[in-house]
Amino acid sequence: MTYYTRADWGAKPPIQSRPISDSLRGVVVHWTGTLVVSPRDTVVAVQRYHMQTKGWWDCAYNEYVDLNGDAWEGRGLLLRTGANGTLALNKRYISICCLMGPGQLPTDAMVAGIRERIRVIRHYQPQATEVLGHLDIRPTDCPGPDVYDLVKRRAFEPGSTITIAPSPPDPLPYAPKPPPVVQPVDELGALRATVEQLQAWQG
Repeated sequence: MTYYTRADWGAKPPIQSRPISDSLRGVVVHWTGTLVVSPRDTVVAVQRYHMQTKGWWDCAYNEYVDLNGDAWEGRGLLLRTGANGTLALNKRYISICCLMGPGQLPTDAMVAGIRERIRVIRHYQPQATEVLGHLDIRPTDCPGPDVYDLVKRRAFEPGSTITIAPSPPDPLPYAPKPPPVVQPVDELGALRATVEQLQAWQG
């Protein structure tokens, strides 16, 4: 895993911040909900959208994890999140955002990266044992069906060995038949054979 700090991706300074609670309950898993081609460009765009359009103090998430399993610092693990929907929920839970959207599937590397970040959180706050999807606490489709399935299967628990099973290939409706073999026609040879047969018949 590579960890990219705010300085690495060129974050703007927050307008304000609040320290994280020392009695966290756990982690809420989110997704960006948009197709992610460049993780760096996405975290920059998220901060710009949250600050300029939403009028928030900073990007909402504490951290991001991309499909390669690399982590990107958002607000960081020492500051209160702004992503969970209410002040009370922001005080109770860290937010980790999957850098992916519809049409993209989580990877084993991403799952391993989130496990590692949760392990770090629990090292400092061992009581923070809950791992929820955003839709567990708010009416939303975040973090998407595939990530939420992993939440329900407890795949993000540190020490979990759950892997993402590859999708089986679509079965063929029938075995394809090989193309017919077409033999080249020797027209001159066929004519010669016919002449020889006539000569033999005539004696």
